[in-house]
Amino acid sequence: MRIVSSKTFRASPENLWQIVHDPANMPAWNEKCVECSSNGIGEGSRFNAVFEMSGKRSDAQGEVIEYVLHKRIRYRYRYVDDSKAGSVEETYDISKVGRDRSKVEHEVNLKHAALHFWVKLLAFVLEKFGKKMGKGPLDGIEELLNA
Repeated sequence: MRIVSSKTFRASPENLWQIVHDPANMPAWNEKCVECSSNGIGEGSRFNAVFEMSGKRSDAQGEVIEYVLHKRIRYRYRYVDDSKAGSVEETYDISKVGRDRSKVEHEVNLKHAALHFWVKLLAFVLEKFGKKMGKGPLDGIEELLNA
């Protein structure tokens, strides 16, 4: 189950890359990430993160599983929730769409998440057809660029 969103920014791919390429930057633009420490940058680098959703904190072990300079980064977060191990993959694809405009496509892959099927389906339906509640990571990136 994948949830995909996109947004166009008044920024170059290089400027957007500076925000998303280092996991340690994540708390500055992703309100669900409250802590993140990075042990390097690039494919294969690992990091620890703490996410908070609906008042519940979760520790995750992260890894950069794809790293294409200024274009694409894919993270995998491994975690244990209620004694079930799971993982979530998150991808940021950056493309230039004008002289000083770039588009970011954000994908969250819940295929291996430790969630019941109906929860994954509900998340997909709400993201696709529901009214947006709260900020997503792309909104945080826009706020950071405008600061």
